Amino acid sequence: MWRRIALSVAVVLGCAVAAQPDSIQSERFAAEQIVFVSDRTGAETIWRMDPDGAEARPLTTRPSGGFGDRTPHLSADGRRVALTTYRFGGWKIATMDANGGNLRRATTNPQGSVYEWWPRWSPDGQRLVFSRFREEPGIYIIARDGSGQRRLTDNSGDRYQERTGQARWFPDGARIVYARRDEQGFDLYSMTVDETEPIRITDHPAHEISPAPSPDGRRIAFFSNREGPFDLYVTSLADGKTKRLSQHAGNPSNYAPQETIYQLTAAWSPDGSRIAYVAVHEGREQIFVTDLDEANVRQVTTSGSNKAPTWSRSN
Repeated sequence: MWRRIALSVAVVLGCAVAAQPDSIQSERFAAEQIVFVSDRTGAETIWRMDPDGAEARPLTTRPSGGFGDRTPHLSADGRRVALTTYRFGGWKIATMDANGGNLRRATTNPQGSVYEWWPRWSPDGQRLVFSRFREEPGIYIIARDGSGQRRLTDNSGDRYQERTGQARWFPDGARIVYARRDEQGFDLYSMTVDETEPIRITDHPAHEISPAPSPDGRRIAFFSNREGPFDLYVTSLADGKTKRLSQHAGNPSNYAPQETIYQLTAAWSPDGSRIAYVAVHEGREQIFVTDLDEANVRQVTTSGSNKAPTWSRSN
């Protein structure tokens, strides 16, 4: 099984990805910034900050106590943010400029009961992958202008399986990684966007969720409760060696995985040397940054509840 995955990684590494700048946009994110969700002003909104937590400022505003904006992701050229918002009736996918302006709806389903989450830009910035639940649940892919929508997985047989989507692109833009319920719990799988047979990445009786490939495509960060509470792990796709990087990120340990996936997420730095991740600290989600050797772990948010980090120029 690892041999098949190693071959897939070789394909990933052999494909160069060129950013596609959009000349219409006048502002872009610096390479060293984190975009995230915070409720520190009374509603969940999108924020940006330096990796050490400094210079935090909001990109969106929402009425206090109302439905906010969630699950942001930056395009590779740093000019656009994809997000989930309730502004169009139900949770829908939208995009906006790096400064928070020019908000555009990306998906067109009019039903308020359709919930769409976790949009992720392809490496070339031309497509989005996202997860939908409640109506025709599964993982979908669309062009950046909302055209050409395709369903990659059909999760209709499982009420909660669609919530484990949170698909992420590999650096080649041809393959995605996602979590899927199987006979023993949740495990990580990969598949091409041409809908080839999925390849299983993890095979463990615990729940493995929220995967994030490294910028070089060699490793995957994910959360698992294989040692008790949910924690951050990194696995090598070449040999399957896995290392735990956090201590009790999820607390308590009996979080339902379909709920935990909204809370515990991770994002690699552009150079692959650090990971920003969410851990539950004193009853609230906070963002931490760690080196891969765990020598330097820093909590970078303290005000309110903060989650869904995404690092500019990365996945």
